[in-house]
Amino acid sequence: WQEAAPSKGYKGFVEAGYAFGIQFHDDYYYDYSREPSWDQVSVLTTHGVQFSQFVFFGAGLGINYYKQLDWTNVPIYGAFRFTMPLSVAPYVDLKVGYSAGKIDGLYGSVGMGCRFPINGRAGFNIGVNLDLQHCDRQLMPSALSDYYYHDDYYLDGVTAAIAIRAGIDF
Repeated sequence: WQEAAPSKGYKGFVEAGYAFGIQFHDDYYYDYSREPSWDQVSVLTTHGVQFSQFVFFGAGLGINYYKQLDWTNVPIYGAFRFTMPLSVAPYVDLKVGYSAGKIDGLYGSVGMGCRFPINGRAGFNIGVNLDLQHCDRQLMPSALSDYYYHDDYYLDGVTAAIAIRAGIDF
């Protein structure tokens, strides 16, 4: 168990992925069939302390790029990870925080995956996450003119996306 377990002490993660937008809940939309894609590309970095072979706590930030809308935001979050210390180690991951940028508001991500040890300290991680992002923003009419018919746009809801992420820990 000890050889496969993440080392205690400082731990950093760098991960990148693609998220498939599955929903934007907003009571103000007139035509849901014309809703834009909420797909996004993300890069995240998280740093903190591996307290035991099972438990990690830290904080991080990232950048999300919403492709179709050409919008970005920067999530800043606290992170928790529970890893089973096996040769191929399953983990669960939780991130909670706030995003600033074109889409700002509460941010959350919960996921699971596997960690493959590279050496005594580093590992390769691959996982699937459910990302949630609150959006509360008044937009200029031109910002979504290809998608909506009315003059004023006020987005107030939550985007949900299924993310596939890969990265390393060190």
